Amino acid sequence: MKKTSVTCWITLIVAMLSLPVRAAETENFWMKTDRASIAVGAFFVGTDTEVRLSSDTLGTGTLLSFEDDLGLDDDEDVVRLGGHYRFKPRHRFTFSHFETSREATAIALRDIQFEDTLFSAGTTIKTELDFNVTSLIYTYSFFQNSKLDLGVSTSVTIYEFDSTLIAPATRTKEEGDGTAPFPTFGMRVGWAFKPKWMFRASFDYFEIDDSDVEGEVIDILIGVEHQTWKKVGLGLAYNDVSIDAENKDEGDEFDWQYDGFFGYARFNF
Repeated sequence: MKKTSVTCWITLIVAMLSLPVRAAETENFWMKTDRASIAVGAFFVGTDTEVRLSSDTLGTGTLLSFEDDLGLDDDEDVVRLGGHYRFKPRHRFTFSHFETSREATAIALRDIQFEDTLFSAGTTIKTELDFNVTSLIYTYSFFQNSKLDLGVSTSVTIYEFDSTLIAPATRTKEEGDGTAPFPTFGMRVGWAFKPKWMFRASFDYFEIDDSDVEGEVIDILIGVEHQTWKKVGLGLAYNDVSIDAENKDEGDEFDWQYDGFFGYARFNF
């Protein structure tokens, strides 16, 4: 996936840089058409969640699939918020936020050690899992003309999860939660390819590998918008995200992949 993504981005950048530059129109175009906005819509997201929470007393925990082992639905429809503010022609902040909440009841088909609790095979387990994802991005546009805005970005994305496993028969309960702030670096494209039409794309990446912690984040978004009314546009985007993190010292792992389409309305200011 990494090689394919890099190849696509290089092709896109080369093609767009070949567009003619109209320096006199550049600043006015982007400040007038893309100064600030709030976007709200529905995110049709599919997820794959694997978590391992180990224990000082019981040792290495079970690598647990919340969908396959605990019966959580793969798909969910949630509200997603976003927006941006371009405080100078080449400088802008962008944010996004969404939350997921799922629960299910299933029978354990194997022994499951989740943090300090061991759920034996055959135990009925009620599971609750909540995720919050919040991103704040700064972008500097190093290339602009009257149709194209190409920038490099740095961001902080905070992934928060809160999980609860309950065995009603024995009233056993185990909770696990965590907050993982990941910095990323990437690129962003805005392309006004036709009047009232805007193509948007972004690619964010982060990787760390040291003696205690290993992790990788890949976030790809591609979408198109139509300025349907003077101050309101409608858009459709596809977002594909992969987060892999491991605490080698504590024996914990967190692997979360999600992707889906995001239909939204953008209100421009």
